[in-house]
Amino acid sequence: MNGQLSTFTEVKSYRDILRNELEKRCNCNPHYSLRAFSRDLGLNPSRFSRILNNKEGLSKKYAQIIAKNLSYNETESEYFCNLVIASDARSKVDRKVAETKLLYSTAKQNKSATLELETFKVISNWYHIAILELVEIDGFKNCPKYISSKLEISEFEAKSAIDRLLKLNLLELDELGDLKRTATNLFTPDGTPSESIRAFHKDIINKACIALQTQTIDERYYSNTMFAVSKPQLSEISKMIKNLQASVIEYLNRTNDEPKDELYNLSVQLFKLSARRSKNEKLN
Repeated sequence: MNGQLSTFTEVKSYRDILRNELEKRCNCNPHYSLRAFSRDLGLNPSRFSRILNNKEGLSKKYAQIIAKNLSYNETESEYFCNLVIASDARSKVDRKVAETKLLYSTAKQNKSATLELETFKVISNWYHIAILELVEIDGFKNCPKYISSKLEISEFEAKSAIDRLLKLNLLELDELGDLKRTATNLFTPDGTPSESIRAFHKDIINKACIALQTQTIDERYYSNTMFAVSKPQLSEISKMIKNLQASVIEYLNRTNDEPKDELYNLSVQLFKLSARRSKNEKLN
């Protein structure tokens, strides 16, 4: 958390801070759980679950313990504790004082900036885009457990992703409570960190490696071609690949009435095998 205070103080709920931290740990370790997180925070798992679900509050004492266990620096710890006090303190005066402190410690924010941060998470975590497509499959269920089993992610990741996609207006609930895609297109905001894009591609490549070992030849298609190329040729090849991807999407749109029973990913990797890098070449 150190060195990321500007992002940290954009979060207006201590529960969201805890949820974000749990989600981050689950991304790093698929076997990590809410129970493990509550243990690391020094809280009883059932109580911690009630706190996250807004069924129970948190005291200043436990807020300080959590801040210490999460290795927050002094400024981060103060901000986190003020969020807790402003939300859960019994004294109206204490809540008001904490709210005033938060106003002074928080930079000016607006809705678009918050949505931009949420969009970064959509871009960097592959399963958000997968869920947007999964809702099109026959028999889809608006249930974190169902999505978790289909995409092999945790139920917490599934629920967090659904909430985020709803917040970004990329999904909506119909009158029956079913999830539907909206007409809103996923956008990449100006200044999107290249780390987010790289994280997405890395996850997809890891998925491709797993599929190579676990799926039959009828279920997958892998092909590689190596060639020597000039820079002008490279530019034209890139255009050809984009046209191929556009053709696949156009075909899927044209045959959209066909019932869908599987979720697939099409990836094309075009990269340099020769190791030498020129002095002026930058990594994006």
